[in-house]
Amino acid sequence: EAGAVVGAGVRIKDCIVLNDVRVMQNACLVNAIIGWGSVIGPWARIQGSEDYDSKMGVCILAEDVTVGPRVVVSSSIILPHKEIKASVSNEIVL
Repeated sequence: EAGAVVGAGVRIKDCIVLNDVRVMQNACLVNAIIGWGSVIGPWARIQGSEDYDSKMGVCILAEDVTVGPRVVVSSSIILPHKEIKASVSNEIVL
């Protein structure tokens, strides 16, 4: 999308990446929606479930979410303007 920056070694599979997103080197995005202006740190992993029928089949990051280096966000929903410094799984982060 417009203004998105994707670093070297990044893997993106079955994702929607919106405007002005920055994905740092070697990050991995699978089954996810990445909101406007979000930043994914190096070696971070954002992943939904491979089971599309499950309740949390997609991982959603809202607008202006920052995910730190080496953090894993799995099958979660992260609301706008949050900074994620530790791994989360099956959570809704308000």
